[in-house]
Amino acid sequence: MVSRKLSGFIIKRTNFGESDKILTLFTKEEGKIKVIAKGTRKMKSKFSGHTELMSKANFVISKGKTFGIVTEVDLEENFVGLNLNLKNLKNLYFIIEVIEKSLPEKYPAPELFKLYNDCFYGYKKTGKDELIKLYFISHFLRISGQFPHIKRCVKCSERPIGKYFFSNIACGVLDINCSKIFPDRKQVDRDFLKLWKYISEESIENISRINIPNKLFKETTSTANNYFFSISDLSLKSTKLDSVQNFI
Repeated sequence: MVSRKLSGFIIKRTNFGESDKILTLFTKEEGKIKVIAKGTRKMKSKFSGHTELMSKANFVISKGKTFGIVTEVDLEENFVGLNLNLKNLKNLYFIIEVIEKSLPEKYPAPELFKLYNDCFYGYKKTGKDELIKLYFISHFLRISGQFPHIKRCVKCSERPIGKYFFSNIACGVLDINCSKIFPDRKQVDRDFLKLWKYISEESIENISRINIPNKLFKETTSTANNYFFSISDLSLKSTKLDSVQNFI
């Protein structure tokens, strides 16, 4: 029987038949794939506790008719075992959903895989879920080529003098004159632009070590979230979670 070894995260689980589950994996080698874990829902399953959402593992997959079949699971990390509250879960589940819904199947994405891996281990080390989410959004936008223009005015290409404005419609920064034609413009702090640029380029280790003023962090988080959803057509359940049970 032909089989292959893959390493990655479980980003979605769906019941299949009476005792099986279809697992969506985000793997280092093949990107997003779907596989069947047979007998997973049985009490005495050999995969019991090894196929939880967010778990990182090494998998052995054999060929099946429609989906690959999981024959071995070597659990590396189970992030559900961390002390997570609903807010933490919503922010981490947001990352899972964006990957699951935006990435086509069988499309290797090494940069996104590293980003995903960095986010979950970064959370485990720091516990800063909101910072991790902001880091993910910023790097996801950069990797996908959708990070906004924040160095110069999007419309005239000049550096704004005095007041800075940001527009989702314009996909970036505007000076006071160019901003007038964009109804969604809002004035922003220049330090916000510096911080967002820094977060989009630096490692999570470096970012977690700096002291970010609360007001500046909130402005950056709010603007990044609004911009992400303005250019994305993703419908995310994580924004509507009202209990831990709904997540699990």
